[in-house]
Amino acid sequence: MREENQLTFEDDPLGRKYQQTFELIHRGAFEEAWTALEEIHAQGVSLPDLYDVMKCVKFWTNRRARMDQTDEGLPMSAWLEGEWKAFEQFLLSKSLADLPVISHFREAIWGRIIDHYVTAFQKSDLPDPDLLLRLSEALLVTGQYARAKETLLYARKFKPRDAWLHALLGDASHGLGENDRSVAAFRDAFYYNPRAVDLARVRSPFVHDLAAKVAEQGFVGSEINLWLPIYAELQNAFYAKRSLGEEEARRLERAMYEMEIEFEIRRSDRGELEPLLLNHYFRLLDHWGGKARGGTDEEARLAAQKVPALLKKIKDVNENIYREFRSRYA
Repeated sequence: MREENQLTFEDDPLGRKYQQTFELIHRGAFEEAWTALEEIHAQGVSLPDLYDVMKCVKFWTNRRARMDQTDEGLPMSAWLEGEWKAFEQFLLSKSLADLPVISHFREAIWGRIIDHYVTAFQKSDLPDPDLLLRLSEALLVTGQYARAKETLLYARKFKPRDAWLHALLGDASHGLGENDRSVAAFRDAFYYNPRAVDLARVRSPFVHDLAAKVAEQGFVGSEINLWLPIYAELQNAFYAKRSLGEEEARRLERAMYEMEIEFEIRRSDRGELEPLLLNHYFRLLDHWGGKARGGTDEEARLAAQKVPALLKKIKDVNENIYREFRSRYA
């Protein structure tokens, strides 16, 4: 049975009007939504989450004056992002984070953020890859995965080895259901610069599951980023692998040799270098393993020398990692 004064959207004009305020919120018409909500509230009826929705709308109408004073483009996007973070804290403090209407606020605010990033990009004299990354992340927030991926692939022309770009590309591919491409993109991200991958902003559950498993090994903070690709290799979690070009392989070997010298010098302080060096070894091991299986005769001959040497290097740096790797792939 219905409680007294309890109405449904289907049989009550005020209920339908209340539902229409969600569309106003979705469009960012917060002042109109507030006026409609006040009129509904004045009727003294009981509607789901009415008071809580009013609190959320009031949060944004209180910011109208500041919004009107903020310049278009980057200043507006930056300000709105900051206010969205404040809104999230407000929701948590009021236990409102699970309100269904929050998705409408997200579309309204992040839609504006996207529009202002696009405005800033259109006004720039030269392509700004950092701006494109910020735009892509905003597109991911609103679930526009295909558009985010297209934007990131364009930005990659200017920043081909940017770790955060590849992490965002992994998220976009994950959202599109392209799991192999997502895994390959995250593998590249944690190879280029694992510290640059902000795990708190990554959306893929696959990466968070990996991070949790690394944390179970006793690693904390930035250590999780550094060791994540190592444990991903041991578990074959980064199963989709991009082949290295010859120049990239040579560059990787040069970086490995330089890192080995530093590793020898810093005998008492190898904390960060150890996983970075292992990451390089595994990447090269995968490269030469591929050459052994499907390369030319000369590449296979070189691989027969390189693979055992790399395995020895892994063993010398961390024998436990070596043993676990050999036990899984022997």
